Amino acid sequence: MSDRFAQVESSYAEGTEEVWEARRGKWTLPILPEMLHGPVRLSQLKRKLPRASKKALTASLRTLQHGRLIRRKELSGRILHVQYEFSDSAREFIIGLLNLLIGFGDGCHYPE
Repeated sequence: MSDRFAQVESSYAEGTEEVWEARRGKWTLPILPEMLHGPVRLSQLKRKLPRASKKALTASLRTLQHGRLIRRKELSGRILHVQYEFSDSAREFIIGLLNLLIGFGDGCHYPE
């Protein structure tokens, strides 16, 4: 029983650490609401967040991808196109996080 508890505790600690690491970038949180309505491409994020450099956005996207909060999807074709979307397991968590950040009771909640 003790070994099983240690495994669960270790797994929880690793997951928490990954999520905490993912929020470190300056542009990580501003990227998340832009992805609520579906997949986005880097160029779309750059237009929505004009003060962010392409390098900073790319770094934030990689951090989110490494933390398994989003997934990178390569679209086939002559020219490589990449889009980013929430991972299935993270979507509900991210919506909850965004709602928590904007505060409860203000009537401005993101759709689930």
